[in-house]
Amino acid sequence: MFVGRKSELSKLEQMYGKPSFEFAVVYGRRRVGKTTLVNEFCRNKKTVYFVSVDATAKENLENLSKAIFDALVPNRPGAGFESFERALEFLFEQAKGERFVFVIDEYPYLANSYPAISSILQKHIDTNH
Repeated sequence: MFVGRKSELSKLEQMYGKPSFEFAVVYGRRRVGKTTLVNEFCRNKKTVYFVSVDATAKENLENLSKAIFDALVPNRPGAGFESFERALEFLFEQAKGERFVFVIDEYPYLANSYPAISSILQKHIDTNH
C-alpha cells in the first residue's frame, strides 16, 4: 500500500497527462521515499527505469543500454550503445512514436562517472522539445 506523497504523485500524474514532453526532478535526503514515489508513479506505465551505480561510465552505459532495450526492444540481441549520446538519441527518437517514462535513479552516481551527461541530456531536451 502506498502511503504519503499524494500531492507529489498527483503532480507527476498531471504532468504525464499532458501531450507534450515533461521533465521532473525528484530529490531530497536519503531514505525519505523518493524511489517508492517514482515506482508508484511508474506502475502500469511503459517505463525505462535505469538505476545508476557508483561505478565507471562504461558500466553505467552498459546498464543504461540494458534498461532501454529491456523496456523498449525486448529480446534484442547484440551489444549496447557505444555512447551516452547514442543512447539518448535512441530514447528521444523512440519518444516520437510512443509515450513512456524515462527514470534515472541515483543520478549523482551517473554524473560522477560521466560528468558530460548533464550537458548531453540538456542538449537533447532542448533540441527535441
